[in-house]
Amino acid sequence: MARSATSEHREEVGRPASVSEDELEDAPGAFPDSEEEGEDDEETELEHAARAGIRLLEENAQLHEELHQLQEQCAQAESEKEELLRLVAEKEQQERQLSDHLRECIRENQGVLSELSKAKEQIDELKAQQAQAQTNRAADEPPSSEEPSPAHSGGSPDKPEFIPAVRRNSMPTVLESDSEVEAKFEEAHRRNSVLGRELASAHKQIGELKPLQLQLREFELEVQLLRAKVEEQAREIGSSVEEREEERELIASLRHTIEIYQTLDDPNKPPYCKIYFSDFEFSGNTNMQHDALSRREDLLSEGDDTSWENSAAVYETLVDHTEDCQTKEEQAEAEHICFSILRRLVDSWTTDKAKRMRLHDWLTNAIRGTGKRRPLYLYGLSGEIASGFQVLLVPILREKFGVEVQIEKRLRNVIVTDLKMQVTGADAAKAKACLQRISRSLLWLIDVESALIEDQEWVGEYARRKAAKMCANI
Repeated sequence: MARSATSEHREEVGRPASVSEDELEDAPGAFPDSEEEGEDDEETELEHAARAGIRLLEENAQLHEELHQLQEQCAQAESEKEELLRLVAEKEQQERQLSDHLRECIRENQGVLSELSKAKEQIDELKAQQAQAQTNRAADEPPSSEEPSPAHSGGSPDKPEFIPAVRRNSMPTVLESDSEVEAKFEEAHRRNSVLGRELASAHKQIGELKPLQLQLREFELEVQLLRAKVEEQAREIGSSVEEREEERELIASLRHTIEIYQTLDDPNKPPYCKIYFSDFEFSGNTNMQHDALSRREDLLSEGDDTSWENSAAVYETLVDHTEDCQTKEEQAEAEHICFSILRRLVDSWTTDKAKRMRLHDWLTNAIRGTGKRRPLYLYGLSGEIASGFQVLLVPILREKFGVEVQIEKRLRNVIVTDLKMQVTGADAAKAKACLQRISRSLLWLIDVESALIEDQEWVGEYARRKAAKMCANI
């Protein structure tokens, strides 16, 4: 009953707006005359709002399920990371043990080789001594022709006794030296055989260690692969954490949208939430804004290279007018014109969905302060489009959202220019206030856009209901 009375009051106030029923293409033949028809419209609106709320709740539940799956994947990745770290520790321990064992074997092999070289030197010395001894013994042995005959021994009876005495005294010395040489030679030969066996065993150990060396190299490669896998999983975990943060923000935004839908048909909402567009009259400044926007679009359609030089003055005019606006409707109209200029700029830049989505994601992260502050590169721009980004996008982001953007230009040639846009700072309070204002003014922004597209004036309560239905069917 209260709503029907309110609608009748709005109908009476909206009649002086000089809008005939023939000009409204989507309006019914007459507004509801009875309370039952008004209640049917209200029930229809409630059904649309309820369907939208149910759809959003289902999407919220689906997002919760995806978040739960991501958490499970993160937990599984953590467990795999611990297992891989344990395997890496074991492989490193085995590598250290094999390295120590290989160093010990190398030291033993070097010791055996040194002993073998010493034994060879001793063998050479003993061989030289043996050859010297044999030479001395051959020199000391008398020849058979030098023995005295009995015919010549009679002249000197003492001489035959002296010479044999000398020979008998010298022979035991030579024999004694030969025995010592043979004993030393046998001892050296025995020691040489022992060293040879040790050398053969050392070569055998080296041959056994070669497969271990190959295994060690394989283990080193496995350790490198495991480290790379651990680093990759760490990066995946970081990206999953960022995705979870973005999902939380999305869930919060959906909850806020659900609250907006729930307050559409709430009879207990405060009076300041009820905005009647038909109760306001726009001054001539709105026509001035429309004229500036039309001139801007005409210059863009003509493709004048110098057309963007006057964009700064156009935007300053819009900003000054926005500051002078007192009502919410005038502020919404000024903001809508700014957004229309930006939309026209983006349409003139490209029609590629991937590039537009990349710009949209970068602007969203810059305004909300989420994600990493990575620069945005725009390649192959014409001179007027590059100037448009510089003189329109940057001031709007600074004045409306509190985002400071630094632009670097690189002139590739006379025609083509490249841009690099980097966020240097942001006013969190200003950005949050602007986002809340846009969220709360969602319905009448749709009304403003509908009126501008259809070139119609405000149509009272019916336009607001239509905007509510459009919002519920998004």
